[in-house]
Amino acid sequence: MDDVIKKVGEQSELIEELQDVRDAVDTVARRSDSLMHFVQSYRRLTRLPPPEKEQLNLNSIIDDVIRVATVDWDNKGIIVEKDVASDGLEVSADKEMLEQMLINLMKNAEQALEVTESPQVNLSAKISKRGRIVIEVSDNGPGISDELAEKVFVPFYTTKKDGSGVGLALTRQVMISHGGSVSLSKPDGGGATFILTF
Repeated sequence: MDDVIKKVGEQSELIEELQDVRDAVDTVARRSDSLMHFVQSYRRLTRLPPPEKEQLNLNSIIDDVIRVATVDWDNKGIIVEKDVASDGLEVSADKEMLEQMLINLMKNAEQALEVTESPQVNLSAKISKRGRIVIEVSDNGPGISDELAEKVFVPFYTTKKDGSGVGLALTRQVMISHGGSVSLSKPDGGGATFILTF
């Protein structure tokens, strides 16, 4: 009888040890995935190819971006408004880079609007008083705190559970490579506006 009790006890210990090993392997796998994600994100930041600029019609680009970025916005009740200064407004930029930046900014706005009543995103393009092309993505969400506003363009800084902290840092790099800039404005009425100046 003692032998049976001893064997049952040993089996319990073995099962516990196997569970510990399984947990350890899962932890290592998760950390490996996180590390690989970090490395891939770092590469995207540091290996940015030079932009292949061409004259792009902003009315057309913005229509394409809205079509891609707002696929399920009707279900979420998010209204999107477009305001392009003229049908013929053009910018010299890399098409893929510009579209990806705008899609990322639209997706950020969508996430910021999750708990906002009457959520709205505005996408606009105009020529500034200095003759520069300016594209703005605005939302009427809760806005961004002063503390966070100072860090949003810092690589790998994120407040999102599954965020990489690369999106806005990459946007900044792309704008620098175009000889432009990106900035954040906090309108008096709330929300956030990201401004791309070419």
